[in-house]
Amino acid sequence: MVNYKKLSIASLLLLSVILIFQYTNVSTSVSAFFSNKPIDIKLHGSHEVFDYNGLVERAQVIALVQVNDSLSKNNSTIQYIDNSPMIKYHYATRDVQVIEYYKNELGLGSTIEFNEPAAITLNNEYLHSEEYDALEKGKSYIVYLSNDNGLNELSIISHNNGVVYLDEFDHNEYKDVAVKSVLLANQIELPKDAAIEFSSSENIAFNSKQQEISEAKNKHLNISINKYFNEGTKMEYYNVGGIEFSINENQ
Repeated sequence: MVNYKKLSIASLLLLSVILIFQYTNVSTSVSAFFSNKPIDIKLHGSHEVFDYNGLVERAQVIALVQVNDSLSKNNSTIQYIDNSPMIKYHYATRDVQVIEYYKNELGLGSTIEFNEPAAITLNNEYLHSEEYDALEKGKSYIVYLSNDNGLNELSIISHNNGVVYLDEFDHNEYKDVAVKSVLLANQIELPKDAAIEFSSSENIAFNSKQQEISEAKNKHLNISINKYFNEGTKMEYYNVGGIEFSINENQ
């Protein structure tokens, strides 16, 4: 015999769970709808990767900058393929204050504009490649720029390969570019033929003849630079903003 009372109670409990689940989803959707935060859309693709020397050679402009504006619909450009929702290209034109130039072949001034590979669509979607994070207002970066591209406009070279995130230094994917850019900003030159090896502190053993040298910091950068020299191994060691590497002088 079917116990309709128990069945009825179980049905009510199931209905309550469904209603709560639906209410939660609707509430979340409504909250997202009224939020100003763009929908994050990561685009897949590839770009050419340069080492530090390659970037320096390719760049017409290398500069330490502070961003004046925010990424928005107003400074974004999205070009779609004709009669298709597919995106041909996208970028945002950013306005920055130049703190220092390290290369300025174009004779630019103290305030410049350049394109970055990110954009906000009219539907409030944040477009960017998987590895690239858009520049943020008020933050500082070292950027490698060139107008040798399809648009013939000053742009960051090769996505995040051509930008050094200074406020989140450990965020940098290309360590070689990051540390050498900071050394450049501090007028510290590494031997061109030196072999560089990135290491963790636990792999770096110093003997009693270790000498520590704290390099003077660029007044515009809040990134520490410590240099060590091991007389026994004739090796130089650096710690730049927490990124450690060794230099073999004998190479």
